Amino acid sequence: HEFPGAGTYTVSMEDPMRNENIQNIPNSGNVPFYIESKITIDVNSGGNSAPTLSNPPVDNACLGLPFEHNPGAIDSDGDSLVYSIVASRSYDGQNIGGYVLPNMIDPGPNNNLTINPITGTLTWDSPQQLGEYNVAILIEEYRKNLNSGAVFKVGEVMRDIQIDVGICQNNTPPIIETLTKVCVTAGETYVDTITAFDNESDPLLFTASGYPLESGNNGFISLDTFDSVQNNYQMVFEWPTTCKFVRLPGEWMYFKAKEDKPNNSGMVD
Repeated sequence: HEFPGAGTYTVSMEDPMRNENIQNIPNSGNVPFYIESKITIDVNSGGNSAPTLSNPPVDNACLGLPFEHNPGAIDSDGDSLVYSIVASRSYDGQNIGGYVLPNMIDPGPNNNLTINPITGTLTWDSPQQLGEYNVAILIEEYRKNLNSGAVFKVGEVMRDIQIDVGICQNNTPPIIETLTKVCVTAGETYVDTITAFDNESDPLLFTASGYPLESGNNGFISLDTFDSVQNNYQMVFEWPTTCKFVRLPGEWMYFKAKEDKPNNSGMVD
């Protein structure tokens, strides 16, 4: 599509209808699914590519246990991304009558829904009722004008996700070993071994995504292997860096461990 000129434009997609019996959307079987992106065309911005979202928008949660989801956003332009929780939408982006956030179905002191505005990790601590829930995440792109120093917005993407809350008897989500921020000198190769384990020894699908792994950015991972002695999965991440990757505040890598269970029903970290 060729736009007529500079400005901010909305590109949307609508699909009738949503699943039936979504807990936080009344009469959900008659409510369309809707997502949108905003594109800013400005000769001073230098052009823009929207972030790609590398993790699927459907995940499973356990009743009464903390749940986490990260869209795995990768921005090829190196823009700063800011994340927030927004309500799911209906026809032409309209509000959904009677919609509430998933944690408001049964509000309480241990039923909070938050998102880290920098990393994009959504946390629900913790689901109190069984069923399917829908909530949207807004991802805004910002960059700085190198001449004036002013920060301006260059676009945004809205993602609508589905959370399936089930009963997980004698089961807890897998755990990825805690990762820390690292500083790498341009020209050096960064190597790290990432580990994940499951308390019930369920088999795991261990995957990675992020800017370093995008085409042309040199990063790569080995296939994950199971260490029978340590009873964990290990993945080696390697990134031969160059000066073109120098950037504040840096780049994010996303590691995901999911129980390998039938019907894609495994728990996630």
